[in-house]
Amino acid sequence: MTVESEILVPSLFFGSTAETKERWAEVIESVWEEGSWTAAHAALADKVNILDSDEPIVVWNNDRLWASSNRPIPWRTDQPVWQMNWILEHPPAPFDELVANSEKHFALFLEGMRHLWFAIGLLEGDRTHLPFAFDFSEPGRIHARHDNEFQRRFLMPFIEWLPHMLPLDARIATASGRKGKGLELTGLARRLGFALDPFFLAGLISQPDVISLLTERDANEVVGQIASLARTYFGFAEPS
Repeated sequence: MTVESEILVPSLFFGSTAETKERWAEVIESVWEEGSWTAAHAALADKVNILDSDEPIVVWNNDRLWASSNRPIPWRTDQPVWQMNWILEHPPAPFDELVANSEKHFALFLEGMRHLWFAIGLLEGDRTHLPFAFDFSEPGRIHARHDNEFQRRFLMPFIEWLPHMLPLDARIATASGRKGKGLELTGLARRLGFALDPFFLAGLISQPDVISLLTERDANEVVGQIASLARTYFGFAEPS
């Protein structure tokens, strides 16, 4: 496997929490309004090699809801770090609008997945920000989409990018605004549970093996196992 020497990422993701969120919001909202990534070409054109720096790469900056407060406690910093988390955490439109335009949302998502930097921003894998990943057709009930065709279109581009993310392993981080938490370097492997979901549901891997894989194995092993399971489940070639 070739080790990456260059991973180009739009410079707008490097900075403080407030700066990076504002920049991404402007970009993704223009993409949604125009229905195409070409609307953001100029804003995304300034790219830098993320391997030339050593700052943490934040892929999740939003705690789950707490029963005591009923709202998340986001982490903030004025120090420059890579905040790729906004790709998932700051969607292009309000939730109801995304639900009503799920095909448009999914098409823009797939277009974004042509780029490695976009895939890095999906490492936390919380699908609650991606309503196209759910079936709302039954009144009063919401079902996650597990059909093979959807999972193939949704996961294949991400899985194919995984080997290229390995040089970033030690810098992948999550962040919490809760007291005593803050920034935590988690590594790549612990962020890949969602990529194993279809294989677990298909009986290709057991729950104990999923837990062991995500908590006891290094990123190379996890990425290799996911690629092997994907070849079995989806029938596509091994990522290069």
